[in-house]
Amino acid sequence: MSTTPRKFTPEHRREAQERARLAAPKEVAAAETEKSELERLCRKNAQLRMDNEFLGKAAAFFASKQQNRNASN
Repeated sequence: MSTTPRKFTPEHRREAQERARLAAPKEVAAAETEKSELERLCRKNAQLRMDNEFLGKAAAFFASKQQNRNASN
């Protein structure tokens, strides 16, 4: 006896996923919320790291300009 995989239309799959999502327990919804929050915080963290790196370079640039100015006086 051979079993062949059943084929479903994309529309049927979307409907089944929506039904499953609506029937999912609150913990799954909470996990999705936490996951999206974690992704948002990771993006924010990356942006803050880049800003911090830029500010460090800017501070070093202006400090070197100030040293050059003091040395020429």
